[in-house]
Amino acid sequence: IAYIEDAFIGWQDSATYQAEGADALDLAVMKAVAMIAANPLDVDIAEDAVEASPFNDDYFLREFKKRVGQTPRKYQELKRMERAMHLLETGMPVAAAAAEVGYADPYYFSRMFRRTMGLSPRDHVKRVKRNRNGGLLRFDEAEQERLMNMEG
Repeated sequence: IAYIEDAFIGWQDSATYQAEGADALDLAVMKAVAMIAANPLDVDIAEDAVEASPFNDDYFLREFKKRVGQTPRKYQELKRMERAMHLLETGMPVAAAAAEVGYADPYYFSRMFRRTMGLSPRDHVKRVKRNRNGGLLRFDEAEQERLMNMEG
């Protein structure tokens, strides 16, 4: 966050060009995204990011969703699940990964993981293990077969 402030926002005080309109809004969204991505486990980070913006909250929420494709809360949830994915990939059990990213109930975590990532935590671990062991995804197998039929 400090990098973004220094690089994009901090220089505005002495710059002859002051970001206005869409540029200022883009910078505010970028700062909010960086705040959320840096601290996805902070319960209040999405609200803090919106409040830190110099824009009306409702307007900023609409514009954030337009630019990012998700609300700040959904974006925070995605970042929490990405962290959980990493923990699962390191061999951490589902219940421990759930607790690490702030879920007391591993069953609720599994439902949220599936809703956010499109597959269960266990399926994610299986997919990662299969890919690490040289297993191809179904699409890749079909593509390989198609290419072999073209050559033959």
